Amino acid sequence: MGALAGRPIRRGWLQRIHAKLLHPQTEHRFEVVASQASQLGPAGVLAYDISRSVNLARWGYQAGYLTGSETWKLVMASARLAQSRFDSWDAYGRSFLAGRDFWGGASAASRASFEREVHGLLTRPDGAWRVQPWREDLSATPVRAADTRA
Repeated sequence: MGALAGRPIRRGWLQRIHAKLLHPQTEHRFEVVASQASQLGPAGVLAYDISRSVNLARWGYQAGYLTGSETWKLVMASARLAQSRFDSWDAYGRSFLAGRDFWGGASAASRASFEREVHGLLTRPDGAWRVQPWREDLSATPVRAADTRA
């Protein structure tokens, strides 16, 4: 007999899982996936995760937890991952917006604001995503060797 033989089955964990699945935020996440899965492809909402990792590295540097070199190594690893999983800034932008919806359950006004920003990055003459080519060779991109902090 197994180790649980003779023990009463506690159903509290099942009730917690059930409640979590019925939570409005979880329902929203299912809706995001269902409505956008065919447009996103296998990378799904990875762009949002990549953007968050870059943001966390930046905050780590600003808080003094990371050196400049450590930060750039993390940022460049994220950039290389993005290039390997997406084929354009447009695909990256769609994934980012879907990821933001998935994790944040953004309001319509917030979503519209982020859509405008992504659109601007893609279309403005000085938009960063328009200026920076997607297929830039990152293998030779130098990482800062010197840090301003010892």
